[in-house]
Amino acid sequence: MSVISRSPLTGTITDSSVGGTFPIKLKAAGYDCLVITGKASSPVKISIQNETVKIKEADALWGKGCLETTTLLESRGVTACIGPAGERLVRFANIMIGGVDAAGRGGLGAVMGSKNLKAIVVDGSQKVPLADQRRSRRRRTM
Repeated sequence: MSVISRSPLTGTITDSSVGGTFPIKLKAAGYDCLVITGKASSPVKISIQNETVKIKEADALWGKGCLETTTLLESRGVTACIGPAGERLVRFANIMIGGVDAAGRGGLGAVMGSKNLKAIVVDGSQKVPLADQRRSRRRRTM
């Protein structure tokens, strides 16, 4: 997946690509992308369970590192979160996906921190249809 925003580090539009299962679960929840605007008045997390999206308080998570946050939330789905660097708006802070993959270019963790967004947790279980099933089943010969 790609995370795109204005970089707090350079002031330009930046993107960071990252692997992991987050985009797979997001698609299985019924979404192709997320657009996050505005700022919460206190720390929050976004919970996406199939087609249900909720913004929940996350005061108890604020100040925790990414591994601890991921461990606390992993039973609810795949997590994209920030740690204390993102919370403190460090201009090169990362967003950690699933505790192991990083969207690390351009300080995008500080962007989440500036919105008081500690984490996004997604768990989709819908079947994702193929755009062209016939073509995907066709065998290629070399």
